[in-house]
Amino acid sequence: MKQDSENRVLLFGGTTEGRELALWLRDAGIPALSHVATDYGEALLREKALPAEYGRLDAVEMEKLFRTGGFFAALDATHPFATEVSKNIRAAAAAAGVRYYRILRGEGSASEAEEAEEIEARLRARGCFRLFDSQQEAADWLAKTEGAVFLATGSKELKAYAALPRERLTVRILPGEEALRKAAEAGIRPDHIVAMQGRSSVSLNQALLQQYGAKFLVTKQSGKPGGYLEKLRAAEELGICFVAIRRPTERDGYALSEIKALLRARYAACVTPERREGMKEESRTEIRTESKEKAEGRAEAETNSEAKAGKKQVSIVGIGPGETSQLTFAAGQCIAEAELIVGASRMNAFAEAFLRELGLTVPPTVASYKPEEIARLVAESRAERIVLLCSGDTGFFSVTKKLRCALADAGLREPVVLPGISSKSCLAARLGFSAEAVPDLRLHGKKDAVLPVFLRARRVFVILEGGAQLSELRTLASALCRAGAGEAEFHFGVNLSLPDETLFSCSAAELREGALEAEFAALPPHALVCLYLVLPDSCKARPLAPGIPDDCFVREKTPLTKRQIRAAAISLLGVQEDSICYDIGSGTGGMTAELAMAAPRGSVYAVECDADAFSLTGKNMERFALSQVEQVFGHAPEALGNLPAPDCVFVGGSTGKIGEIFGAVFAKNPAARVVATAVSLETVSELSSLSAAYEREGYRTQCLQLSAAETKKMGRYHLLFGQNPTLLFLIEGDGTCKD
Repeated sequence: MKQDSENRVLLFGGTTEGRELALWLRDAGIPALSHVATDYGEALLREKALPAEYGRLDAVEMEKLFRTGGFFAALDATHPFATEVSKNIRAAAAAAGVRYYRILRGEGSASEAEEAEEIEARLRARGCFRLFDSQQEAADWLAKTEGAVFLATGSKELKAYAALPRERLTVRILPGEEALRKAAEAGIRPDHIVAMQGRSSVSLNQALLQQYGAKFLVTKQSGKPGGYLEKLRAAEELGICFVAIRRPTERDGYALSEIKALLRARYAACVTPERREGMKEESRTEIRTESKEKAEGRAEAETNSEAKAGKKQVSIVGIGPGETSQLTFAAGQCIAEAELIVGASRMNAFAEAFLRELGLTVPPTVASYKPEEIARLVAESRAERIVLLCSGDTGFFSVTKKLRCALADAGLREPVVLPGISSKSCLAARLGFSAEAVPDLRLHGKKDAVLPVFLRARRVFVILEGGAQLSELRTLASALCRAGAGEAEFHFGVNLSLPDETLFSCSAAELREGALEAEFAALPPHALVCLYLVLPDSCKARPLAPGIPDDCFVREKTPLTKRQIRAAAISLLGVQEDSICYDIGSGTGGMTAELAMAAPRGSVYAVECDADAFSLTGKNMERFALSQVEQVFGHAPEALGNLPAPDCVFVGGSTGKIGEIFGAVFAKNPAARVVATAVSLETVSELSSLSAAYEREGYRTQCLQLSAAETKKMGRYHLLFGQNPTLLFLIEGDGTCKD
């Protein structure tokens, strides 16, 4: 088959994901060229009869390749740590007018990720886990230690360890000519080079570490493809120190399954209705690209995008809970008249079943759920009546808002929105409760903190993610029992309106003791689970915050900020429901818990550099079921680098870097509110000077001094015992202040 050279894909690989994607492109009939950095990577692709080139390119060379190769898209499947390469690919693609897609590396299953976190925590508790932001930081730390080091970071990183004695080092590298040359140039002894490719088992990792007498294992947080979990298991079994290089944060990109769906949509959108007629659904991944002439005709048509946008009628349709009988008449009529249907695979299957029930022809369907990609597909499609499917109701935890924005950005006119029946309405009908004034929370995706909202509202509706949530629900039930709300009623609705609909209930106390194990074990993998959580009128449980009682926390040797100070700090910070908060020097986690309860729909980052305190914060967050807290191990301000800009910051510990911490916070958000405490005269003096300096720059400052005392019974009398006087310093910007 002659392939259209002006509609090709350029894949930058050299990774497991890159090889998998190259094979898929070949099997799908999508014209593609793979580019890898090394001869070894090219040889692996050549073995599979895949077209490939190799060599290291700078941004200028990449741009030239884009312009001369007839590529419409660049797929970046390079290693997560190859940040400079990704930056060059992105820049070159933008300069050449080529679409850029970043392929994200999967972390593995939820259970694997959880196991990795647990092993890291156990190693950290034993002083055997170190996490660094760079190879150089790891090398500098290792220089202060003694013992054999097993480097599993690759040949490119060897220069960072140049200061370490060569006899300490054993390296694992790929068995390619370039990698072996770099190891030799770095002075690594031949008998200390392990040249092998592929993910190693736990037993093989153990054997290698024992063979070379390793006291330290150094590797990257490379996820499942890099065998990170297997290395952790081996290190724990042998009791050696695990040194990890933090994986660069990647928020924007596509999983392999997503990029495959998008490419199918792209090539399917290029096919005319005549050519699509008679094609089977199972062969859509093998759709051929258009001829050069048709591609040129499409490009000419796209220049008239404004005229095209005026002809298109786009409808966003809520399909309700998933049963065709629950579809509204207006939504059903819209689907019946569609020339193209776009939605997640499950929703497309629903629409197809609905149309077949009516004996109607099923139009082309495309599986996609990312708003920007859907808008691009709509803009490129020749269809004039396009339906975009959403689950449930378009106004309830729906993608509708983002879809509207993406369509507007693509120059398309405002869509028609047809709402469906929400899962909340269904459950309210089944259980007979009134849904008004019942807060809606999430325990899937970006999670909300249920406990603080529930103890105030006494009724909440929660969307879950199937059986995987049972352990988290037990944690919530335990927290409710500790708060005196063991009578709280959990009412679950599963796959509402579908043939396998299920309802079951229990109390918080029963759930804590192991109830519903069988019910959750029987759930289908992708079941939609809804929860109505209600507190009976007889239960008098009260909100815990602000000023959570000190005896609610797990207490060890780490100090705890007293409840009076915490309550005053929350007041000064003015935390909102959806605020992004930092607790720097989290310690026991007292202020972390207060911030999380004040911002149940926000995010809280607990930063701590002491391993024992870090572990204690985690225990208390689990104790209060505060799922929106993310712990960060490290020293501030360095540990703040990859965090989002904060709204509110509490500084309970600064390790002597209070000025740098304030500077880092205001660099991220000049309008942030920061509160720091002082109990020593030295800290008071430092914060006073800092406040004066910021006040001169236009920041608002305030100082509050608290002297609290509590009664204790001594015989017949109640005596007051005072706490240390504490000063709280507030510094707040308005967004226009100088840094």
